[in-house]
Amino acid sequence: MPGTTVDTMTRADNSNTNYLSPNAWTGGSELLNQYAAVGMDLKAVNNTLKARKTWFMFDDEIVALGSGINSTDNRKIETTIEKRMLNKATTSKSIDIDSPASTPIANEPLRQKVYAVTDSSNDGNVALNTLDNNLDSRWTSLGDNQWIQYDLGKSQPIGYLGINFLSQASLATTFNIQVSNDNSVWTNVYSESSMVGGTSADIKVYDFADVQARYVKIIGHGNTANQFKHIVEVQIYAPNSHRKGYSICYNERRVCTIVGEWKYTQCVQPLCGT
Repeated sequence: MPGTTVDTMTRADNSNTNYLSPNAWTGGSELLNQYAAVGMDLKAVNNTLKARKTWFMFDDEIVALGSGINSTDNRKIETTIEKRMLNKATTSKSIDIDSPASTPIANEPLRQKVYAVTDSSNDGNVALNTLDNNLDSRWTSLGDNQWIQYDLGKSQPIGYLGINFLSQASLATTFNIQVSNDNSVWTNVYSESSMVGGTSADIKVYDFADVQARYVKIIGHGNTANQFKHIVEVQIYAPNSHRKGYSICYNERRVCTIVGEWKYTQCVQPLCGT
C-alpha cells in the first residue's frame, strides 16, 4: 500500500498479529462515502521505528504523507511511495476501469489526473514538463501538426483545458484540441489560436462542449513567429457550470485566465467586455 513504512528486520510468519501501538492517537473521517482521511502515530513492534502517517483518499487516488520517520536500530527503513511504474509512458494497470467517473463536488473545479503523457517529437524539452507545475520548464516541438497527448487512464468527463503557452503575452499559437476513447478515432473539439495578452504566468481556459474521453491531444501549427510549439503547463478539467474569479476575453472569444483560490474560472460570453 502506498505510504507504508516498515523496518526490514526478519519476522516469522504471522508474528505480532495482535500488536497494538501504545500511542493513543489514530483515526480518520469520511465525506459522502467517497472521500476519506486517516492518520496514525506509529510505534512499531520490537524495534524503535516511529512515524506519523496520513492517507487521503480521492476517487481512485491515494495521497500518502509521512513525517518524523525515525529509527535507531541501524537497519534499513523502507517507505512505499508508489506501487506502479514511474517515469515511463504507460498507463497504470492498477486503475479501476469500472469505477465511477470523477465529478466535481458543488462548485469546486475538478482537475483530472493524467496517467501518461506522450508526444510526436521534442527538442529535449519533454512532454512531462507540461505537468510539473513549473513555469520555468516546457515542452517544445518544431514543425506543423506536432502533438502532445494525455492519457487519463479511463474515460472521464472533460469540460475545458487550462494551458500556458511560452511567450503567450506577445505570440499567438495556432492549435487544435482532439479527444478520443480508444486512441484511434479522434474528435476535434477546439480549433483556435491562443490570444496575445495577459502575462507569462497566466494559465488560460480553453472551453469547449462537454465530452467524455480518455485521451486528450493538443496539435500545434506554429506561432506567429515560427513553427515552434512551446507549451509550459496543461491542466485538464471536468465540466463545471459554476463561476469564480474574473475573466479576460479577447475578441469576444472564450479565453480566460485561471485565477482565484482554486486557480479556476469559467469564461462566458456575457462577461466579455464588462
